[in-house]
Amino acid sequence: MVRTLSIWRWQLIFTGSVAAMAVVIAAFVPVTLAQPLVIASLGLVVATSIVTLLVPWARLPRSAALSVPLLDALAIGLATGDTDVRLGFLWVFPVTWIATYFSLGWVFGCIGFISVCLVAFADRGGDPSDIMVRMLSVVLTLSFLGTTVHLGARRSRAVRRLLRRQSEQASRAAERAETQQLRVTQIIDALDVALVVVTPDGRIRRTNDAYRTLYGLDGFGAALPSAGVEYDSRRGEPLPPERTSLARGAAGERLLSERVWLFDGEGRWHALDVTTQAMAAGILDERLTLVIIDDVTELLEADERRRTLSAVVSHEIRNPLTAMIGHVDLMLERDDLPARVVEQLE
Repeated sequence: MVRTLSIWRWQLIFTGSVAAMAVVIAAFVPVTLAQPLVIASLGLVVATSIVTLLVPWARLPRSAALSVPLLDALAIGLATGDTDVRLGFLWVFPVTWIATYFSLGWVFGCIGFISVCLVAFADRGGDPSDIMVRMLSVVLTLSFLGTTVHLGARRSRAVRRLLRRQSEQASRAAERAETQQLRVTQIIDALDVALVVVTPDGRIRRTNDAYRTLYGLDGFGAALPSAGVEYDSRRGEPLPPERTSLARGAAGERLLSERVWLFDGEGRWHALDVTTQAMAAGILDERLTLVIIDDVTELLEADERRRTLSAVVSHEIRNPLTAMIGHVDLMLERDDLPARVVEQLE
């Protein structure tokens, strides 16, 4: 479809130029339009344009399109027999067309065909040397034009191919980067440790699922202020805004496993160990701080349960042991016990 549109575009531009020249000739030199070769030339242009619009170029080989500029060159050649109106400059269109899309060999082949048209149809009146100079001028001019256009078109195609490859490489790199970022996000969200990245002015840049769940934020971290409130101790005093974990991280304060208590939106207490770490930033990036929050509530509760169990077990065992030791001491005070029994009691 792209090749078909290109052929149509070139032929319609050529046809429009010929039509404009015909209007000018009709206005200033109307007698020229009465010449048989000029009439044949215009008819060939119209016929070629109609056929160009009807032919299914997508089904034909690429070289089939060469017939259109060659027919245009023939139509121009038919009109060059007039001595008053010089229409030979219209050969620029077929030569440029072929030079843009085909090899340099086809360009010179088209110029050779134009030379044949010059010999066959050009006016031979006048001095032979003038005729030869005129013909050679046309051929040389078209040769230089065709070569220049061909080299420029080839360079343009090379640049387009390079840009297309670079664009494809950039697209693949962007896809890989996006995939990598998605994987990193999935890994971070799978962590039990809450992570949040803050800017110096306290804005949240990134969070993971653990942080959003712990502090009751939405999926974008935008539901601020948080539903949870930080305290200096369990059931102690709430921390002022400038002493919260995020505020201290944004201020660049270095924290290492600092204990903070959080009362969440569901009425539960959480013991948190807060650590801050400065993040690497580019030349133009602002300073960022990573705040790492580890919920150690279960560890503290487990430790508390161990201490309670130890105290209960110690209390429950102490009473019977005391009674047993007391009875043993009473028995050891007797003087009628055999030596072997005393040894066992001791």
